[in-house]
Amino acid sequence: MGRYVARKRDHGNGNVRRDGAATFRPSVRGDPLKKQGGVYLMIFSMSLLFILGLCGFALDISRIYNRKAELQSIADAVALAAARELNGNLSGVNNAETKAASALSQLRYRYSTTAITWSASALRFSASATAPESGWLELAAAKSAPGGLMFVRFNTQQLDADVGRVDTTLLRVLPNAPLATEVTARAIAGRISINVSPLAVCALNNTPQEALDHPGPPVLKELVQYGFRRGNTYDLMALGSNGILPAHFAVDAGDPLGTRDNAVNVSASFIGPFACTGTSLATKLVGENIHVAAPFPIGTLYKHLNTRFGVYTDTGCNSLESPPDSNIKAHQATATVNPIWSYAKAIPYSSYTSQGATEPVAGYNAVSPTVLSWTTLYPGLGPYPGQAPKVAYPATTPYQTTSDANFAQSAGPALAPSKQHRRVLNVPLLQCPLSTAGSVQANVLEIGRFFMTVPATSTSVKVEFAGLMRQQNIDGEVELIQ
Repeated sequence: MGRYVARKRDHGNGNVRRDGAATFRPSVRGDPLKKQGGVYLMIFSMSLLFILGLCGFALDISRIYNRKAELQSIADAVALAAARELNGNLSGVNNAETKAASALSQLRYRYSTTAITWSASALRFSASATAPESGWLELAAAKSAPGGLMFVRFNTQQLDADVGRVDTTLLRVLPNAPLATEVTARAIAGRISINVSPLAVCALNNTPQEALDHPGPPVLKELVQYGFRRGNTYDLMALGSNGILPAHFAVDAGDPLGTRDNAVNVSASFIGPFACTGTSLATKLVGENIHVAAPFPIGTLYKHLNTRFGVYTDTGCNSLESPPDSNIKAHQATATVNPIWSYAKAIPYSSYTSQGATEPVAGYNAVSPTVLSWTTLYPGLGPYPGQAPKVAYPATTPYQTTSDANFAQSAGPALAPSKQHRRVLNVPLLQCPLSTAGSVQANVLEIGRFFMTVPATSTSVKVEFAGLMRQQNIDGEVELIQ
């Protein structure tokens, strides 16, 4: 009979030995993993709520973030559209309201699917971007007191409640989770600079407009503004007021409304870049007392003014920030007369009375360019220089031409993109007399437009008077402040 062999594990050393005795092993009934299946199900059930909460959190937070981004973009666009219209007057507030409503009508939210109903209560106006809440006026109050309001705030919280409401989805399965979340956005925008040169001169007189009688024939009344005749040439370095000596001033371009104690801001090194760009860090100058210093350092800064002709040597300026004019042709004086009507024509006083004190965008109707008009306005000069006798002045001023002998393009650095009307200097006209030495506070009567007929020299800036630049028409850099 065969021998029964049982294998028994020696738990001490893990060896298996043979002996003659049978060894019995306890049996386990069933699979132990099956016994734990209920535990896994219980753990999963308990964690499912947490998992759904996390998914809902991720989904709903992304929707809330997107709505916030949509509303911020809308607030930015509306604030910028409104701020570009502000000029410190009622017309600016009215135009700002119109532009803001128009901008909002073109914008959408909820993934660009839903329009927004306009509400004027979302707009506020202020004279300062950092004004306290009490300094921000509602639309009606702004229209009643529009003076100096140059900043606008747009707040989506004042729009319909649905605009900022984001309904939650999976997030609401969490205990005490909100059914909806409200998001808002606001933006403040305003003008941080204006296109006004840091060069100021005295007004020839303090009369905003008057008629200059020409006996003719034919009889003609010419519009004169603060003593200047449109289309006539002047030297800004040789202008006086009411018989006083010539006076010209450097404007504190960094803080025009500041005190006259800041000598650095009227130094040639400081205002040089502003002379290139033709800008000042201000929101409004007309009617304000500004910090100026006499004399204007023309000997140092004439080259900065000449960047308008595509010349940048010894200026530190560049063609990107200070582009050349689209037409750099110089209009030199003849032996008998300075350039006349190279950019602007004389205006009959009747155009001012019929078209209003606020000049139309296209300008006042000018004097008819005929031989009779010319000889009436400028007796003794004969026909326009270069024209044959009895030949009328051309209907288009020389600056506006694009191909003949009166046109020339800049060959400046890398043929930089040019900009039309860069040769026009927007110059503050000051109420004089003023001290012709040192820093003073001066009242700005208006902003005069002067066309540079030729490049400036170290002693002269020859220009042609082209009218007034009303505050509402002065361009400048508008930015989001907040």
